[in-house]
Amino acid sequence: MKRRLKKILLYIFVASFALLLGVVLSMDEPFIVRANVMDSIQQYDLGIDKVVMEKIADPNSDLNYYKYNATLILHNYGDDLMDRKIVLHAGENQKHVFVFNTDDGFSLKKGEKYIVRNYGVLTDNIVDNEEIAFEIDLRDRKDINSANNRYLLNFN
Repeated sequence: MKRRLKKILLYIFVASFALLLGVVLSMDEPFIVRANVMDSIQQYDLGIDKVVMEKIADPNSDLNYYKYNATLILHNYGDDLMDRKIVLHAGENQKHVFVFNTDDGFSLKKGEKYIVRNYGVLTDNIVDNEEIAFEIDLRDRKDINSANNRYLLNFN
């Protein structure tokens, strides 16, 4: 009787494994289960280290605004980012852009930095004695430290 029970349990185990393997192999993205488990334990922390702005144009007949190009240094203080959705903006009245450095999103290893160049900013006056708040937003994951997602650039 014990031998028969062991044999039945072995058949159930093999059948379950074969069924699970068949489901995983038939999935469009078989590693999505692994990715979801890993995402639940990873600590994401992307921050802005520095912002520098350069005036590139004065108001003219076509555009009644000053144009600036901003260069931002993003720093990954958390775990590796792989194909994440990152949004950058400098306030509600400025353009919101997705930051990509791969075909599928934004990737950056733990401890590494990435430079965003030529982010355009428009103002209706010369930025003197003003502050411009640059922000990044990790759209598809939770950032554990939102304090470093915002950088105030003071013009004095």
